[in-house]
Amino acid sequence: MELLIADECSIAWDAQIGYFIYGGIIVNEAEAKPLAESVLAIKEQYGLSKERPIKWNNVNWQGSSLDEDVHRNVKDAVLTVFSESQAKIIVCLSPHNFYHNPAIRRDGRAIMSIDPPTEVRSHEYGLNDVLGKFDSYLGHDKYGLVFADKFGDGIRTHMDRHCRDCFPNGAKGLLTNIVCPVIQLDNEESYLHQINDVVLGAIYTSLREMGHNFLPRIRDNFWASGGVDPAILGYGFNVYPQAPRIGSYRQAKSNLQRKFNRLIEPV
Repeated sequence: MELLIADECSIAWDAQIGYFIYGGIIVNEAEAKPLAESVLAIKEQYGLSKERPIKWNNVNWQGSSLDEDVHRNVKDAVLTVFSESQAKIIVCLSPHNFYHNPAIRRDGRAIMSIDPPTEVRSHEYGLNDVLGKFDSYLGHDKYGLVFADKFGDGIRTHMDRHCRDCFPNGAKGLLTNIVCPVIQLDNEESYLHQINDVVLGAIYTSLREMGHNFLPRIRDNFWASGGVDPAILGYGFNVYPQAPRIGSYRQAKSNLQRKFNRLIEPV
């Protein structure tokens, strides 16, 4: 059994990346327990309580944030543990323009805001893309379970229904190798989700910021095609739309794919 740990990243409008990321890590059932225990060991090493979640962003937790050096070392330890595992990565990226509402304007300029309809659409499409890729990853001889981070209150009812509809006994019936339904877990309750948070944060930061590139460390964890020269694009790293009809989308997609290819090369 393969486990897909899924979550979103970069939902807020950010001109420096311009893409919404939904995706996650694929963990074989045999590695799930060792990876979770590794997270607990890292927390113990740095004096963190078991209840305190590890996140890419140094958010406040129970009134205090981690020392920056400690936080950096914790994330580094998590990335090391992950990179040494057999876990794989599948992420799907779509332009923010797909989901953000530009109707609100200030000084004549659009403010790319998230409202309930656009938030639903971003999560629905992002989840669809990743579930489809995971289903392909499983092939004909494996089965998988999906554990998504809990959806927010404003979209939970819609997403609960959508998660059921994706399966063969639902309204859409798109998936054949994934066990129904998608299971929701809070990041703070799942050590595997905390690993995924760090991995997605590393991908986001590498694509967004100059001088911060974590991708060579986890290059081999991206799902890739077989063969002599395996490809990650279209497998572990996916940029949508698949066939852009608008020139600006074609150019943005091409630029992002080229950047990713440059970043994954070892230094």
